[in-house]
Amino acid sequence: GIPIMIRTVTNLSHMWSKVTFDKINKEERKAFFDFEKLSLGGHMKKGDLPIPFWHPELHKRLHTKEEKIKEKFENFSGNRIESSGGEKFGVIASGISYNYVAEALQKLNLNKVTLLKLATPYPLPENMISHFLKDLSEVLIVEELESFVENQIKGIAKDVNPDLKIYGKSSGHVPREGELSSEKVTNIIAEIFNMKKPYKSETKTDLFPRMLTMCAGCPHRSTGYALKKAIRKVTGNSRGAIVDNDIGCYILLMVPPYSLNDMSFCMGAGLSVAQGRYHAGVKQIPVALIGDSTFIHGGIPGLINAVYNKAKIKLVIMDNSATAMTGFQPHPGTGNTATGEKTKAIKIEDIVKACGVDFIKIVDPYNYEETYNVMIEMLEFDGPAVVISRRLCATEAIRRMRRKGEKTQPYYIDPEICIKCGICSTQFACPAISWNVEKRIAKIVPDICTGCGVCAQICPSGAILRGEENE
Repeated sequence: GIPIMIRTVTNLSHMWSKVTFDKINKEERKAFFDFEKLSLGGHMKKGDLPIPFWHPELHKRLHTKEEKIKEKFENFSGNRIESSGGEKFGVIASGISYNYVAEALQKLNLNKVTLLKLATPYPLPENMISHFLKDLSEVLIVEELESFVENQIKGIAKDVNPDLKIYGKSSGHVPREGELSSEKVTNIIAEIFNMKKPYKSETKTDLFPRMLTMCAGCPHRSTGYALKKAIRKVTGNSRGAIVDNDIGCYILLMVPPYSLNDMSFCMGAGLSVAQGRYHAGVKQIPVALIGDSTFIHGGIPGLINAVYNKAKIKLVIMDNSATAMTGFQPHPGTGNTATGEKTKAIKIEDIVKACGVDFIKIVDPYNYEETYNVMIEMLEFDGPAVVISRRLCATEAIRRMRRKGEKTQPYYIDPEICIKCGICSTQFACPAISWNVEKRIAKIVPDICTGCGVCAQICPSGAILRGEENE
């Protein structure tokens, strides 16, 4: 066998349409293992095991498989040439780019253009491409991001049509950054044909500019606020710690007013990078932020490594019992499988303890004072330390309340008590709290407020109260 990768793009994921199905045949198959064909231990021959001595043999097999696949792709229905004959200008488009090109040619009313729809960028159907290129004078290659297909086709063109003029990313006509679109491709083709571009290069919107932010009531906001205040308390300034982040909703702590993210790379990287900073001798406290699902997915080996190599890093596991950023998929800590079945929930604190961590504390981020004090303890602890900040994702919590017919209990700001300091709106920055610039006073939007109550806890004058403003 050989792995097959299907590459998609964001625009494709955002599409939707009604689909009519024919009858779906469901085949019931029983799993089996063919020892004669698949077992390595009992029927081993040269090249069966991926060990260095046999690597050349395995490499040779791979090349043989690729040649066979290439032959299949020559007749694959997804690869096709659309031509009426005699065209001197051609376009090669891979994936969704084909749709953009087809729309562009129709928009520009260009009929004397031949089009090669390429569904298999690797390995390429070289014979089909050679036949397509041999009589052309010019060709445009359209693909997303890097010039993967373009570079391969240049090699083919050198043999079959060395004088062919090639437009693409190397010529500067097709951008290497960002997503392509029908409008962009139309303008590209119009430029090559010296036609007026039908679309403006940049699309301006009338949307009010605003920073990215977490949802109202998000427990990560309170966790981040407490951590930032604790760092300032322990070190004397907000730059007394380096915070390495992972990928999750908490990545939004990177934007002002929090600016609580010095590095974000991939799942599990924050914990490992923080250790690297410690061992390199960086003077600031190394702190890592990670989500519950990310910790289970890619954080455990890093934590074991920190304990084993005595890296005095501080880890905050932001446990909102959800993989919220990507669609609320369950993970082993939620107690539900991907199909919705109940299962045993894995306790993160048990995993942390098993990794050998001595400092483990669990806090509820909606209890701000407790969270703040524990963050201080964590930062001052002489060794690897872990705080688990646990509170269900606010969006999921509201969903559950609605299913039960329950309503949130919002807060309001008493203008008679408010000292107009702006901490709730400009520092805590909950989107449910607005700031009236003219009156210099904050106001809570009850339809957005989830009733978490953290803003009331950080208000220095006690002006934030539970209930409706007109009560």
